[in-house]
Amino acid sequence: MTQETVAQFARLRSLLMTIEDPAWLVHPEGKVLIRNEAAMNEPGTPRWIIDYVQGSSTELPIGARVRRVQIDGRTRLIAFGRPAPNSIRAELEDLGLDDVHAETAEHLVRGFSDLEIGLLLGRPMGVVHTLIVQVHRQLGVQTRTELTDLVRRARRITDRPHPDPSREMTTARPSAIYALAGVGERRSKAR
Repeated sequence: MTQETVAQFARLRSLLMTIEDPAWLVHPEGKVLIRNEAAMNEPGTPRWIIDYVQGSSTELPIGARVRRVQIDGRTRLIAFGRPAPNSIRAELEDLGLDDVHAETAEHLVRGFSDLEIGLLLGRPMGVVHTLIVQVHRQLGVQTRTELTDLVRRARRITDRPHPDPSREMTTARPSAIYALAGVGERRSKAR
């Protein structure tokens, strides 16, 4: 495994751990490589993921989604379970966004960069940028800060308490992601 592959796995692990919905990174044969905290209560690989990977079923549970990502030239799957009823994503769907736009907006609200969003969605940067522009247009906002404020106001209006206040929406990004990506090193070398 190359150093770049290890960094991609570490970056994905960091990103998945910050998501409140159950999430798994799955090998094409169905073996779970990474699971986040919300997915820990499910032992092994959930049946719906195995059925999807084997091609015996293309139906997913309501709210679940699967994304294909390329790591070291190999396809992996990121499977997301059903969102909690009081999650940020559910709030965004209540504001009128469809599934893909709500997922994109959720990652924006959490403070992920376009690159990180592309990694989680398994989409190229051009598509991610188009999705972000569409989210802004659909919700009538111009910046990520306005989007975050809109979601916070919507959460206050509906009076849905967040399940874990320590994981409330934040714009802070895990610094480990940048350390693994070597972002700081590139800046210092360029100067």
